[in-house]
Order: sequence, then C-alpha cells, then structure tokens
Amino acid sequence: MGFRGCVGMGLAGLVLALGGCQSQANAPRTGARSASVGPASVAPSVSLAGLGRLAWVAGAHTLEILDGGSGETRTVATAGNPVELAWSADGQWLGYLAPSPSQPSHEALWLVRADGGAPQPVRNAQGQPLSVSQFAWAPRGEQLAVVTDPPGRLWVASPQQAAVPISPPAVAVSSAVWN
Repeated sequence: MGFRGCVGMGLAGLVLALGGCQSQANAPRTGARSASVGPASVAPSVSLAGLGRLAWVAGAHTLEILDGGSGETRTVATAGNPVELAWSADGQWLGYLAPSPSQPSHEALWLVRADGGAPQPVRNAQGQPLSVSQFAWAPRGEQLAVVTDPPGRLWVASPQQAAVPISPPAVAVSSAVWN
C-alpha cells in the first residue's frame, strides 16, 4: 500500500524525505493541491527500520500510519480532521482529537489500534463520548489522563474501559501530564 497524498509543505517535505511523493509542478492548478504517490519505500538516505510507526494527517479526514519495520502504510478514515496525535507508550494505540460523534462542535478523544480496526471515541460509564480538551498517555501501559472541556475535569481512561473521573467536580482542571 502506498502514500495517499501530500498535504501542505510540511507533509510534502516529510513524504519527499521518505521517497514516496512525486512532484506535480506541471499539473493543472485546480485550487487544491494533489500529488501522485508511489510505493511506500524509504529513500536510501533515510531508514525507519527499528524506529516504530510514524503517523500523520493526510487531507482532512485521513490518518496514515507507516510501519518503519515493514515499510507498509495503512490508511485510517476518521470522522473529522484529527489533531494532537500521540502514541501509547507500547506503540499499540494512537490517540487523537477530532469532532465528537454526538457533538460535532466539540472534540472527542479517539483511539485506534496501530495494527488495524476502526477508531473509537473514549466514552464515560454511560456510553457518552467525552468532550476533551487535552490528553496524555501514561508512561507505561495503556492508561490515559483526559481533561474534559467543559467542565474541566480530570479522567482516567483506557482503550478497553470507560473513562472514570478522578478530580472533584468543583475543581477546574486545565491540563495534565503523566510521568
């Protein structure tokens, strides 16, 4: 499977560095940037072997995940424009913020397995997606610290379990980091 596209100068530079994007300097201009892409091969001067997986946003609704060991790229469709991408400590999960399925004007925390599967929003015990302003992976395991917005509470979540609030309702939490 190859790269699906080059978006913006930053991503185009990354993809060019990885040897997957071909220039379309002579292509007709239609207002949108596009690129012809080749196989997911790494340029001889760049080796990702043993460096894990690399994820990036391609277009408005697509995540690309490149496996540095195999050179394979996997495309993950998303419900909205993903931001704040972060890997779990074990590299098995990718978390990101994107529009909530129940409140599109709010961001939800979405988790997707690195080796496949559909993205799922982090939910509370009642099954409702959390409106999230920030999250941080635990340095070991698959736990996440999640800051909701509003009311700014701190929750702990994992890919397999519903989120549980750990801060008192009267305390407004604005950010969290895990060490």
